[in-house]
Amino acid sequence: MLLLRQFTSPIILILIGAAVLSIFLQDVTDAVIILVIVIVSGLLGFWQEHRAATAVLSIAATFLVPYLPFAPLLGFEPMPGRFYPIIVLIVIAYMAAAEVTKHLFYRASASYAK
Repeated sequence: MLLLRQFTSPIILILIGAAVLSIFLQDVTDAVIILVIVIVSGLLGFWQEHRAATAVLSIAATFLVPYLPFAPLLGFEPMPGRFYPIIVLIVIAYMAAAEVTKHLFYRASASYAK
């Protein structure tokens, strides 16, 4: 399902339509190039999304394992409550830094293109 979702964006559907149109116009080379690009793009998107989902599950498990009934048997202890706000602040700071960096990058690349 995750893989099929990669091929539902409007731009991908337009590219698939262009490939089909190229086949009808007997321009098989263009159709093959377009389809290869669409497939590679879909596979890369799937791989990235799969890795992100795995990372989220790993992080969730890290926080949940200490609260499971068998955790004391394995030596796990919950983190002190004061650490959770610190983690939230670190995540928010990281997200803000990523957004500022993207903004600066796109602004710089837009001025470079002119």
